[in-house]
Amino acid sequence: MNASVFENYLKYRLPETIDLKVISFKQSFPGLSRETWFVNTVMKLKGGLIEKGYVFRMDTPGGSVCHIPLFFEYSVYNKLQNSKIPLPVTLWFENDPEWLIDGREFFVRETVEGRVLIPELKDPDPKYDSLREKMTREMAEKLALLHTCDWKALGFDEIMQVPESKNDCVRLDLDFWQKRIEKYVTEPSPLVDRIMIWLRENQPGESSAIALLKGNNGIGEEIWQGEKIVAMCDWEYAHLGDPPEDFAWCQFFRDDPRLMPMLIDHYKEVSGINPSLQDIEYFKTFRDLKTFVSLQMGLNLFNSGKDYRMQLPNMALWSRQIIYKLADYIGI
Repeated sequence: MNASVFENYLKYRLPETIDLKVISFKQSFPGLSRETWFVNTVMKLKGGLIEKGYVFRMDTPGGSVCHIPLFFEYSVYNKLQNSKIPLPVTLWFENDPEWLIDGREFFVRETVEGRVLIPELKDPDPKYDSLREKMTREMAEKLALLHTCDWKALGFDEIMQVPESKNDCVRLDLDFWQKRIEKYVTEPSPLVDRIMIWLRENQPGESSAIALLKGNNGIGEEIWQGEKIVAMCDWEYAHLGDPPEDFAWCQFFRDDPRLMPMLIDHYKEVSGINPSLQDIEYFKTFRDLKTFVSLQMGLNLFNSGKDYRMQLPNMALWSRQIIYKLADYIGI
């Protein structure tokens, strides 16, 4: 990858600018599921010199570890542009053969300044307790904002499976992932089959709501300025479902015995939705199965010779650990 690839494309998309130059670009690491490039530019616009950042997101050269199409992720961003949910401004999805990057489609959004990783959160020093509490409440408020949005008015019924009722949320998602298992778990696995049977036999009853879920969320997935979320990112696993699932994914908060109760309690106050601890535990198991299937997809890319990144064979070890953990949890 070189600067001219991004520079020429941005000149094409921004013909009103003068002397647009890419002054720096870097790839997000590790970026296993997709490639993300941060591109910083300088240009003349309306008589002034401005600096502006862009984010290019595309599948890896061999394909994506994420089995959800890139255009779906772009569509989620696009449909949320007019909502109250904080997220980056999404600009273009590019599939014109003339502008593909190494033959790959991509989409572009504006850069949002802030931090994704917050090292202070894991520092046991009591001076960070206040920060932890504020960020926990902020996470709860943003999940509440997401789960109470009018997803139908935003057009998500046009791109997502819609449960027939609150009793149908989990069944619909299990059917979706069963198809992914059949496609991406290439070797017969009675253990995976048994875990799916357990998930069907133990699925929650009526969901607390049919809500727009983000899927993977929390620290590492959102952009923060101080204790505030200024952009929610990475929407590959977004779908319509039961709100407790997002608590099972909520990185950092989900495993902290001090913060998780605070997260749930404040969420209840601002959303009016009451996610049960039992349902959250169920969705942790479902989450792990989804992770296993995604890891298998990455391993398949390596085994087929499409992607020889050395991180991918490690997915075999990681997926093995996950499936044994699941087996132990359901009592096998």
